[in-house]
Amino acid sequence: MNSEEYLKQLVEKRKALRSELAKESDRGCALYATSYIDSALSDLLYCALATDKKIEKELFDGTAPLSTFSARINMAYYLGKISKAEKLT
Repeated sequence: MNSEEYLKQLVEKRKALRSELAKESDRGCALYATSYIDSALSDLLYCALATDKKIEKELFDGTAPLSTFSARINMAYYLGKISKAEKLT
């Protein structure tokens, strides 16, 4: 997938999220938004790391080092992909 297709896919995901958020309770909005951010962090880290077919299994699945939301936040911060304020929010 090239970067233009990837960006189009991100725009569609964001539109779908906004549509779903409009239908949800406050709690539902928080859950959807957290899930969206977690997915976005995974995508950000995938783009920042070396291309390898094993990357998902070795870094993101099960009990791998980047399998948790907090681990993804920390790694994105340490790679300079998000600011300290974004890490703490």
